[in-house]
Amino acid sequence: MLYQLRTSELLIIRNLKIRNSQEKNKMVRIIFYRKKCIGCNACVETNKNRWRVSRKDGKCNLVGGIEKKGIYRANADDEEYKMLMNAAKNCPVKIIKVEK
Repeated sequence: MLYQLRTSELLIIRNLKIRNSQEKNKMVRIIFYRKKCIGCNACVETNKNRWRVSRKDGKCNLVGGIEKKGIYRANADDEEYKMLMNAAKNCPVKIIKVEK
């Protein structure tokens, strides 16, 4: 005997699958106010793969960040959360925000 699923039941199952995949791949949002950066390199020391120093002005850059109105934003894996929080705590001008 075959069991046929209705459209509403299929939608519920699909939404559950999407939620489960999102919970496995939780993302962390990084917000960086570059204009206020003083170039102390504290963030670079904590995570060299995420932060770089600009040769032009000596300020730090968020690798993979997208700029909009002077604010850089990027997403990172949940695995980087501790290193990103260390970068935010070590920043003397507190211009790095990390949201889970």
